[in-house]
Amino acid sequence: MPNRFAENFIIKQKIRPENCYERIHDTKHTMHNSTQSHVRSAAWLALLLVITAGLQAQTAATPVSPVDESVKTEGEVLELEKFEVNGVPMNELVLPQSKPFSSVYGMERSILETPRNVTIFSREQLNAVSVQDVRDFTKLTASSYTRTNFGAASTPDIRAQSADMFVNGMRVGLSSNGNGMPINFNSVESVNIVKGPASVIHGPSQYVGGYADLVTKRPNFTRTEGSASLTIGTFDIYRWTYDYNAPASAKTAWRVSYAGEDSKGFYDDAKKKTQALYFALTHRPDANTEWFFNNEVFLADYTENFGINRVTQRL
Repeated sequence: MPNRFAENFIIKQKIRPENCYERIHDTKHTMHNSTQSHVRSAAWLALLLVITAGLQAQTAATPVSPVDESVKTEGEVLELEKFEVNGVPMNELVLPQSKPFSSVYGMERSILETPRNVTIFSREQLNAVSVQDVRDFTKLTASSYTRTNFGAASTPDIRAQSADMFVNGMRVGLSSNGNGMPINFNSVESVNIVKGPASVIHGPSQYVGGYADLVTKRPNFTRTEGSASLTIGTFDIYRWTYDYNAPASAKTAWRVSYAGEDSKGFYDDAKKKTQALYFALTHRPDANTEWFFNNEVFLADYTENFGINRVTQRL
């Protein structure tokens, strides 16, 4: 029994030759991978040493800048150079997107956000092209030729129809046939021409060709300023203006404007004599409230169109 048991045990512990070869082969493969891993680690370590040595050499070669004695120490005042900013006053801007307007929807919006055909005349443009009555609107916008059959034109024509008239967004209705007293442009800061009928904000009317909104002058709180002008032209043209603005306090500002004219014109027996006085006051009791008051006096003595056409162009 013991010999048979030992024989059986020895037989069970025998290892096949092919299994031995596979184990030896696995051991060699493991040793080869370990050797490659050690070689890679040694290569990365050598590369890091070279980079570190280069940085140390560069740092040593860079000279240390001396301390600038002109630099102000803590506690001393450092005086900066003069810095100037130049701009254009708001009343001299001619770009339509320079400021918002409320002539279409009753609230201030940019012209880029308003899906209507709108033309804005600034005060600078009105002076540049010498706008004296509504017939001069053709100098700055299309479809605004104003006919004058008899009398003085007080309402422009837009898209071949008599236009509606507004002052600061309120309908004034200067005339029913387009003729009447001349417009006092002394009180006007800008003119907004809108093609097409007025919106529901302004209410319906029979003037579907378009309308003109006269935006009056307003005081500003920036500074005290004034201007004066004198115009002398051919055919006995004489005009003069004066405008003055002043802030009374941080919450109140006022503005006064005066304009006069004593002209004869091209035609015989023609005349135009006017006196215009305008006053505006703005009061801001708080950041969300503004009170605006304005009043004007306009006196005019002028010759209307007699309604007689010229026989030839030489007359």
